[in-house]
Amino acid sequence: MAVINLLIVSNNKFNWGKIHNEMKSLNFNELEYFPVPEYLGFKSDAVGVYILYSESNFKSIYEELTICYEYFKKMDCKVYELYNNDEIHSSDMLYKLTTNFLS
Repeated sequence: MAVINLLIVSNNKFNWGKIHNEMKSLNFNELEYFPVPEYLGFKSDAVGVYILYSESNFKSIYEELTICYEYFKKMDCKVYELYNNDEIHSSDMLYKLTTNFLS
């Protein structure tokens, strides 16, 4: 088992109600998300993403992360690994999942 933590950062203000409703409608089973709002003293609005990884759920995690990534990229957000602040791009998500997150 391993934990994957991501931070999705926006240069714009999030409509938190809209994001909650749209993320809820995506019916994620593996991925958990939580708001990190600027108004609580953070540098900008962001969403934290938490996933408990095991080899048995790799395929569903990859699918959910891809959906989440694409959803937030439409809002011009950047996705980072929480602990080392590396930006994640769709082209290297599989690599990040299988190496950095799990090493």
